[in-house]
Amino acid sequence: MWLTLKTLLYLDIKFISEEFSIINFKSFGKRISVMNMNKKGKVLEIVDYCMPKRTIYGLNSVKKLKNEIVDNKKNILYLTCKNNGKYLPFHFYIMNILDSISNKVFIFDEIESEPSAQDVDLAVKYAKENNIGIILAVGGGSVIDTAKAVSFLLTNPGSVTEYQIGKKEIKKRGIDIIAIPTTSGTGAEVTKVAVIANKEKKIKKSIIHPYLVPNLVILDPNLTKSLPPKLTALTGIDALSHAIEAYVSLFEIPFAKATALKSIELISKNLVESYKNPDNLEARMNMLIASYLSGLSLIASVGAAHRLAQPISSVTGLSHSEAVSVVLINVLKINREFCKEKFRDIASLLGVNICEMNLDQASNKTVELIEKMFYDLNINASFKSYNIDPILFPEIIENAKNTTSHLIYNPRPINNNILLEILEKSQ
Repeated sequence: MWLTLKTLLYLDIKFISEEFSIINFKSFGKRISVMNMNKKGKVLEIVDYCMPKRTIYGLNSVKKLKNEIVDNKKNILYLTCKNNGKYLPFHFYIMNILDSISNKVFIFDEIESEPSAQDVDLAVKYAKENNIGIILAVGGGSVIDTAKAVSFLLTNPGSVTEYQIGKKEIKKRGIDIIAIPTTSGTGAEVTKVAVIANKEKKIKKSIIHPYLVPNLVILDPNLTKSLPPKLTALTGIDALSHAIEAYVSLFEIPFAKATALKSIELISKNLVESYKNPDNLEARMNMLIASYLSGLSLIASVGAAHRLAQPISSVTGLSHSEAVSVVLINVLKINREFCKEKFRDIASLLGVNICEMNLDQASNKTVELIEKMFYDLNINASFKSYNIDPILFPEIIENAKNTTSHLIYNPRPINNNILLEILEKSQ
């Protein structure tokens, strides 16, 4: 099926209070072939676009979970974050639902905030010991990425490192994954990517394959209410970075551009509100949708902010969203001259009346308004604020060579000198 931009612009998702809304992509299949067009309409290549088979969203939609687990003979692996995952309000919410079905449930809560190959290997061992048939991933991107890796390693031989570093090929589809995000940032619930840290080599690297996309996603704002304000802010900025970088990417995929723009619009209207009024469930719902859409937009690739975030996390120990927030503003500044028209589009979505502005004024407004958003979210993002010594910058640049490359579609051509400039301006 060939999708056109006209078709995709109908993607106008709104919160429906107390009702369930189901997006069922079954008619499309799990993968969509999308024609990638340049401005002249010439076909550049065929892109394999992946997305979850089904998505359920809405207030209290997690109650649908018990209806989705139809095989009561399959053991369920419930993955959540380390230390506090079992004590957060959403855990008891989920367990009450799981107690109403007859499946055996096994909890694994040893996943770090930045999941490592060691975390994955432990979870795989635990899953094999308990004959797991379904994975329920409840948490942020770290939990969902771990679920993806565990899923395919239960049906494919070897360790996660062999697929991450050794580039071993995934040949069989993994077991079913139900992803329920409790943050609004990574978009991991919709992507074919799992980002895993390798502590021995001090790198973070992605495993990418269509089989990694979860089968079912449930977006329920009740499960994000307990997210602390700081994490609400940082994960929201991560989603914004995904959407902006995908929109300004040189990889012109209409589907990605449409979802990126809608994500930016939703974030501009709901992130600060979610931060200041965490019980506003409509804002929380819209942020979940924004994160989901920004994840869909990642087929167009991301740019320098995420290219740097992986090595920054590996070298300094900052979380992914912290690393993104440290460099994002300066990445926007170095890119602006190379994509002014797209920055003007973003300014409009951020609420600026661009009609009486020239291109320079409108594109500058994008940077100004995102800086203001950082201020409103109380994000003081700099290496100094995290006590990171600039002496680590050369190691970060060197480490960047070994991580997943995202730079070929960045609007401004990037080299090590530009990366160093971004780091130095982010002090």
